[in-house]
Amino acid sequence: TDPAPTEPAPTDPAPAAEPAADDAPLTVDTEQIRAAAQAAMKKGEWSQAANGWATLLQFLPGDEEATRERTRAQAMLEGGTVIGSVSSDREVRRQQATAQFSSDMKRSQSLLAQQDYDQAKLAAVTARTRLDLARNVLNAAEFEQMSADAEKLVDQISEESRQHKLTVDQKARTTQGEQSASSQRTEAENRTKRVNEILLNVRKLQMQQKYTEALQVLDSALALDPNNSAALTLRDALHTTEMYVRFAETQKRRSYGFSRLEDEALEATVPQRVNVSGPGPRSTNALVTYPEDWQELSDRRVREPDYGASGYREAEVNVPTWNKIQTTSIPVPFTTGPTLEQACDYFKNQTKVDFLIDWTQLKEVGLEPEQTAVTIDLGSTNMESAIKRVLERVISKNGDQPPSEPLAFDVQDGIVVITTKAGVQKKQVTFVYDVRDLLFRAPDFDNAPEFNLSQSVQTGGGGGGGGGGTGGGGGGGFGGGGGGGGGGGGGGGGGGVPFGSPGEPPERGDPGELIDQLKQLVYDQVDANWEERGEGTDRIAEFNRNLIVTASPSAHRDIEGLLQQLRAIRALQINIEGRVVQVSMDWFEQIGIDFDLYFNSNDRMWSAARAVDPNFQLRDFFYQRGGPGNTAGTATQTGRLKNPVIFGNVAQPGVNTPVGGTGFPTNQGDLPNGFGQDITYGSSVPVQPVGVQKGEISTVNVQQEGLPLVNTLAAAGLNPFGIAAVANPVLTTGFTYLDDVQVDLLITATQADQRNVVLTAPRLTLYNCQRSWISVAKVIAYVSNLVPVTGDNSGAFSPVISNLYEGFVLDIEACISGDRRYVTMTVLFGLNQNAKFTSQTVTGAAGGGGGGGGGGGRSSNFEGTIQLPEVTGTQIDTTVTVPDKGTILLGGQRLVTELEVEVGVPMLSKIPVVNRFFTNRITSKTETTLLLMIRPEIIIQQEQEDALFPGLRQQMSPGAGY
Repeated sequence: TDPAPTEPAPTDPAPAAEPAADDAPLTVDTEQIRAAAQAAMKKGEWSQAANGWATLLQFLPGDEEATRERTRAQAMLEGGTVIGSVSSDREVRRQQATAQFSSDMKRSQSLLAQQDYDQAKLAAVTARTRLDLARNVLNAAEFEQMSADAEKLVDQISEESRQHKLTVDQKARTTQGEQSASSQRTEAENRTKRVNEILLNVRKLQMQQKYTEALQVLDSALALDPNNSAALTLRDALHTTEMYVRFAETQKRRSYGFSRLEDEALEATVPQRVNVSGPGPRSTNALVTYPEDWQELSDRRVREPDYGASGYREAEVNVPTWNKIQTTSIPVPFTTGPTLEQACDYFKNQTKVDFLIDWTQLKEVGLEPEQTAVTIDLGSTNMESAIKRVLERVISKNGDQPPSEPLAFDVQDGIVVITTKAGVQKKQVTFVYDVRDLLFRAPDFDNAPEFNLSQSVQTGGGGGGGGGGTGGGGGGGFGGGGGGGGGGGGGGGGGGVPFGSPGEPPERGDPGELIDQLKQLVYDQVDANWEERGEGTDRIAEFNRNLIVTASPSAHRDIEGLLQQLRAIRALQINIEGRVVQVSMDWFEQIGIDFDLYFNSNDRMWSAARAVDPNFQLRDFFYQRGGPGNTAGTATQTGRLKNPVIFGNVAQPGVNTPVGGTGFPTNQGDLPNGFGQDITYGSSVPVQPVGVQKGEISTVNVQQEGLPLVNTLAAAGLNPFGIAAVANPVLTTGFTYLDDVQVDLLITATQADQRNVVLTAPRLTLYNCQRSWISVAKVIAYVSNLVPVTGDNSGAFSPVISNLYEGFVLDIEACISGDRRYVTMTVLFGLNQNAKFTSQTVTGAAGGGGGGGGGGGRSSNFEGTIQLPEVTGTQIDTTVTVPDKGTILLGGQRLVTELEVEVGVPMLSKIPVVNRFFTNRITSKTETTLLLMIRPEIIIQQEQEDALFPGLRQQMSPGAGY
């Protein structure tokens, strides 16, 4: 094929015609066109890139990048024609150019129809530019025609744009007046619309119960329209609702707070319990309880440098080294006399701990490298002890001389440094030690109240004094005595405090003296160069009962260890439980029989009595006891014959009054012989008395009165339990047989037992070797004395008030033995209970003064009542030694009372079987046992902590001094 003819290089397209002066300016994004052209260049779309750069040059003539890149794109297009078929390619390109031009023209016309003049003109200019680029593939006629069409379209767009602008301007001028007139209306509508939108938003917030936000949004609506009635009404409603919601929320929080208080109060009523593993507070003995987060709390308090534990803190880098030194055990086989360096290398290989020998210090004491020797042979030994023993045996090979100063070691920056004692003490650090807990002295409380009756009487206070004249008395009470007046006497007053006079307050010691003793103890026990003794610069300063110590780390460790031992000894406490057990047992048994016989030996009397009273019985001829089975009748009446039997009136059923008794009518004399005269009673019914007449024998009775007698006799020796059992028989049975012989049989049977256990168990926790006391008592005020207060012909008593204690007091001094296994205690225990008072009347008289003419005045009597106390008291004072958690019996009492009362008829009560009808017996037994026991329990804080939180103290030890 023939090579494609070389086409002439395309010439720059003619610049587009300048728009008319009235044309609207085009708004074109040149950077967007530039970016599109650059993207086409990267993709190798040379034709599109050339078109883009040509379009850009239309708006930015002379742009260097656009000129250069358009030339490059055209060159790439032209270079491609050399390889392919030129004629075929030109035709394709011509068709493409024609189609592209038509498409751009149609797009421009379409935009023109849409009155988008800027884009339409841009599309037309783009079509013309692409036409210029494709000029070499078009024939002259086509190019001219298409170019003319493009120019014509551009002109048309410019003209229509100008006309459109004129029309718009005209319309703007026409509507300007209308817009000015309707601007307020539009603004009002917009404002109303905006307000309505805000009200809708407020309503949404109201539905979401966001009242504060709704009020804030509503304020913006009122800012637009302050007089909007809907907004004003809604604001008031929102304010009311917000207030109600806030009130309801406050009520809710208030109720929740009260519930929390009730829950805390309920939780406070839960007694402590043994809980070793959790969850919840932990305790091994229900005496000392640790919080559940004790481990975290301890770590926080100990580790925190700002508010944690005071005292010496080991550097964290030294802690692992010290742990290895203190916990590792190794043999020390230095029998061949190795050098000090070789010994340190041995320790290093065994423990993986670095060693450093300070030869500068060692040379000053006569030791040189390679000139030392250590000879010692130890078995498995703690590494710390092994290092100390080795340093004690180091000698110089030059003369086998030991160093002039003892050697020592310390841990610095995690390395074991071998140096001299002076070298260890040369480094100084300052730490503050809070020792106020050691200065706090637990006093001995030796002012416990005395629980005895004489002490109670004395606490009331004395009476008032007398005087001359006509004075009066004073009052009393807990506050103390009153004053006295003149005349016959002055008033007195009670007094005292609820537990008597407290005495002198316990001695607590001088903190300044205690801190001086502590400083002196440090000077004596800690090896350091103390400035106080002129040995060096180590010193102890005091501020606010704290010790500020400047010394070497080794001295600080010794100080911390000393304080730790003091605190460990001080941290011993004792919980003591006293137990007073009173066991009362009562047993009662009674089988009572009341057996009576009556024989009809006078049928006339029997018939006459039955005629008057059909319910009359033979036993009604005789006097009976006061009440069945209760009390015996009088010796002059019980069992005696009523002669005659006087029948009472309707108001006196069953009453039989003897002759001459109160049952006769008023002014009625004695009956004549033969009882022939009728006696008229209040019922107006004439009834004659019935009695034994001459020549007759009366009815015969056999009455057994043993049951009321045995009850009466036993009542004198029975306690209230027995008296109640006598008065309330468990089983009562009986019968009456009535004929010519009347038989009355009554059987009562009672068996009762009672067991009463009273435990008084006070508890008290105190420091080791401290004296403390606890008392729980009720103070009962009573009138113990009366002081007369008299005047002229008058007098009265002024009462003296005293106090009686009902309760207990436990006064203990306890000390733990050195092996922490026993507790020695001095126990003073008092218990008052069952207080009773008996009233007694006291009478006084006031004499009259001298009367006129030598006559005496009239005297006046007056009286008052005092109360005599009765109380059951238990008191024990002793010293004992008890094992830890053991119990010892301090003392006690056993009281046994047995009562047996038997009443019977002589002879008949000895006959078997028959004696059962003529014998009554009561058996009662009361046994009271009083035991006083005490149980101590030693509380060691470290022991408790190790049991509840294993390993905690070891974890806390680095830097805490534990």
